Amino acid sequence: KYASSLVSSFEEVSVSSSVTNSGEELPDSRPYLVQTRLCNWNSPAIKRKAHTVRKAHPQNVASQAKALWDWTRTGIRYGIGQGAYWDASASETLKARIGMSFNAANLLVAAARAAEIPARYGLVKVKKEAFEEAAPKELFEQMEDESEYVFASVYVKGRWQDFDIPRDKRFDQAGSLRYEANLDKFADRKS
Repeated sequence: KYASSLVSSFEEVSVSSSVTNSGEELPDSRPYLVQTRLCNWNSPAIKRKAHTVRKAHPQNVASQAKALWDWTRTGIRYGIGQGAYWDASASETLKARIGMSFNAANLLVAAARAAEIPARYGLVKVKKEAFEEAAPKELFEQMEDESEYVFASVYVKGRWQDFDIPRDKRFDQAGSLRYEANLDKFADRKS
């Protein structure tokens, strides 16, 4: 179940480069460290944040991941428009300080990659009723029966840990299908 995979606690671990927290190597970490059109982790502001976090938590990838998650959750306000678009890059989301789950997950993946922590995207289909109490009535009435919801997944302690930005219980209960996503292809499909 989607909710059971969300990160709720972190343990201290030591790791370097592509070696996992359990000492086993991630078969190929390169796809999870690349920069893309949307995941532009090489942005100076994102790199600065990653450097600050790595310096504050040396040799402790789990603490680094949690610090980046907390920074994203508290620094990006949920919203649509005003910079929160399907094709906004991570640096654009950081500058606007507003985004949808898609934008916040993208920023977290970019920051993790800038910190040299393998990161990827996950996607869950969420039923419309999950938004009933949270969405304004006008928006809710325009929604499709099922929406795609993006979250970040970071390689910590020898396995993928899912980091959900809003942590809304209704999303957990209404989720139905989860899979790894290619964010650039997903954004192209949406725009």
